[in-house]
Amino acid sequence: MEVKATIHNTFRSAAIVLMFWAFSMGTASGQSAQSGVASYYHDSLEGNRTANGEIFDQNRFTAAHKTLPFNTWVKLTDQSGESVVVRVNDRLPARSSRMIDLSTLAARQLDMIQTGLKRVYLQEISSLEAWKWFFENGYLALFKADLAFQFVNF
Repeated sequence: MEVKATIHNTFRSAAIVLMFWAFSMGTASGQSAQSGVASYYHDSLEGNRTANGEIFDQNRFTAAHKTLPFNTWVKLTDQSGESVVVRVNDRLPARSSRMIDLSTLAARQLDMIQTGLKRVYLQEISSLEAWKWFFENGYLALFKADLAFQFVNF
């Protein structure tokens, strides 16, 4: 019985440490904010490697940015107030006129599939803020998958 309690406490402690680590990753330092044009990836890029080595998946909330560090969480809001949260996992060319390039799933959330481009406001957010957005919008499973990727590739 005592061994079972010790194992349980060890796993509980490890889970607490892991949660703390996960929520501290991607914490927005400086909380930078930008405004600019968002576009989204062409379907032909599905399955290619992103700049951080991931396999690109149109059905994840990910994006390419010129300078933000990989695994940074950002919240994009359009002029009508619609928002989406994405994780930076790719790079835009330095000369690009676009501020950010989104996966199709993220572009769909901002209702920009028909136009292809949309003016957005970008704000760096913490992992905890990202979790809250994913939870409130019914995408918690996708957030957990992104956290698992970060943990494996730390």
